[in-house]
Amino acid sequence: MVSRPSCITETVKLAEYLFTHLSQLGVHSIYGVGSCNELDAGYAADAYARLKGLGALTTTLGVGELSALNAIAGAHAELAPVSGVKIHRTLNDGNFRHFADMYGHVTVAQVNLTDPSTCPEMIDTAIQQGLMHSRPVYIEVPTDMVAVSVCAERLNSRIEIAPAMPSQSRAAALSLPMVLVDGESRACRILDEIQELITTFGKSCVDESLPNVHGIWKGEFWACENDKSFVALCDLVLCFGPHFSSTNTYDFTSIPGLRKSIVFAADRIEVFDRSFRDISCKGFLSKLLQQLDLSKVLSNVVVPGTDVQPSDPSPDPSSGRITQAEFCKRFNRFLQPGDMILAETGTASYGCRDFELPPHTTLFKPVTWLSIGYMLPAAQAVPRTILLIGDGSFQMTIQELSTIIREKLNVFIVLIYNEGYTIERCLHGWDRQYNDVASWKYLMAPAFFGADMSGNAEYGARTIGDVRTWQDLDKVLDKPFLGMIEVFLDREDAPDYLRSLLEKQKQEARSAA
Repeated sequence: MVSRPSCITETVKLAEYLFTHLSQLGVHSIYGVGSCNELDAGYAADAYARLKGLGALTTTLGVGELSALNAIAGAHAELAPVSGVKIHRTLNDGNFRHFADMYGHVTVAQVNLTDPSTCPEMIDTAIQQGLMHSRPVYIEVPTDMVAVSVCAERLNSRIEIAPAMPSQSRAAALSLPMVLVDGESRACRILDEIQELITTFGKSCVDESLPNVHGIWKGEFWACENDKSFVALCDLVLCFGPHFSSTNTYDFTSIPGLRKSIVFAADRIEVFDRSFRDISCKGFLSKLLQQLDLSKVLSNVVVPGTDVQPSDPSPDPSSGRITQAEFCKRFNRFLQPGDMILAETGTASYGCRDFELPPHTTLFKPVTWLSIGYMLPAAQAVPRTILLIGDGSFQMTIQELSTIIREKLNVFIVLIYNEGYTIERCLHGWDRQYNDVASWKYLMAPAFFGADMSGNAEYGARTIGDVRTWQDLDKVLDKPFLGMIEVFLDREDAPDYLRSLLEKQKQEARSAA
């Protein structure tokens, strides 16, 4: 028997309470099987959470949520707060807890909404934990609870994360700081404060046109000597949103020394040799900005050898095929302020490190949970998207092209055709058949999925044709409207850094054997 809520104020249906609270927190799109499958919906909800601060995914319990589990695990690994709403189904053994137990490993809170009197508080607590830790939560809704009335009183209060601040005095007194900004800064919700800090001192988280932005810190193994010398001289490293995976830290060589570092992470702040958990990065950083003694800070420090911007590549258009080493630099001319750039796992995610991003441009690429095919569904989450994706990854989730067309989304797809998994070839098997993929007619895909190709419709698709030479690419980039292009690269062509990184890792593995 279901008990009635004890509430002297207005009541609402449970589902209405849940989705109203999500809407209050800025969630205006709910993902589920309105995408082509639950895995792709999970990818889209993950991307939405990273870009908007919170995402939501609805699935049926069991058959639906197990399909989405890979996406939720990725959200957990790379700190994306996705609220997963599950509707019941069992393994026909009467046990509803199997799947909650599985999700317990990749979510920070799990609630089962069976009592109307406690449902509002349980929902709020779960969402609060997701926001605090920037990780997914699991909300289980039995089918007979969806329309049950619950107390609406808590809808009048915002879900907040309580701040608590350690001392900032030592940090505020230092004179030669270095600021490292990493992708988990969005999870800390401090991008505005970081921008203020950067401009006070005079990869897509900051304005790269500023004179004191010197590119990517590539660590001890790959950085130039001038960069290494400057980093050694700094008396403070402010490290925002670090993600210390091998892929993201140049094989763990770019991690700063903790004794002179303040690390702002989603679930903690590390101040030199002390760690403070479950406190507000935003509140602490605001206090630090207030206490900073600008008279002691060296403004716009020139780092010899790092302030020279890469020149625009000018290869001879007749000289042959496009190469990985220069493609992203040439493609850079197409980028506009405010663009959202998605770079799929593989050579695209490594090559895009060469982009010089215009102001207010966001670059989104995976660094730990390297699930290929992620980025095409993720392209649903943002208004104007440029997607760089390899042929192998595209084949994993191509059906989401139909969702993009159905929802009339503005996505420009750069399909990198290199006859298979080039990043896998770098690891093992240059000539092995298992690294090949089927050869598709990729530019026919929009028409197959129902796009109007006439050019006369209010919303349609346009394929520009295949791009094989620099001359082809220049012609494409000069066009006012873009939809989908296919760029042909050599099957064994990979960014130099990727080659050297993988070779270093293979040598280390052989030495350890």
